[in-house]
Amino acid sequence: LDYDDTLMAAAGHQAEAILEEIMKKYKGNYILAVEGNPPLNQDGMSCIIGGKPFIDQLKHVAKDAKAIISWGSCASWGCVQAAKPNPTQATPIHKV
Repeated sequence: LDYDDTLMAAAGHQAEAILEEIMKKYKGNYILAVEGNPPLNQDGMSCIIGGKPFIDQLKHVAKDAKAIISWGSCASWGCVQAAKPNPTQATPIHKV
């Protein structure tokens, strides 16, 4: 495990730099485990990571992943955030 925002000491720009290093080093050969679901409405602005919408970050890190694991209820099927009326358009990972 090279990157986990909950377990690592780095934060902010340092954590983002580590993520980019890992993606470059293991391009096409890393496993991405995703927790949570990206909101698609409002240009994704309901969930921001590193100053960018979660959906943008997700697409960025997923493009060169060998495999993607949806970790937990939110990532797998949307959970309560995806319940009607779902104003943020919370979406499970496999539908992005």
